[in-house]
Amino acid sequence: MLGTFVEIQAFGTKAAELKDPVEAAFLAIARVQAIDEFSRSRSEVSRMNRDACNKLVRVHPWTWRVLNPRRNFS
Repeated sequence: MLGTFVEIQAFGTKAAELKDPVEAAFLAIARVQAIDEFSRSRSEVSRMNRDACNKLVRVHPWTWRVLNPRRNFS
């Protein structure tokens, strides 16, 4: 995913309780990849590279948060 290895650690006393949150985390990463994968012509990154010099390009809030120089990850 995302052109690299993705590892998620979850801590708890019951593995069954951790399954859903870990799966949700991997789904969120897959969603980010679908939004921002530069090699896909319809991704937001590709659209920005192609179109932003001519018009405004709307992006997902996650994309904006990563690219915004005044971002706050806390």
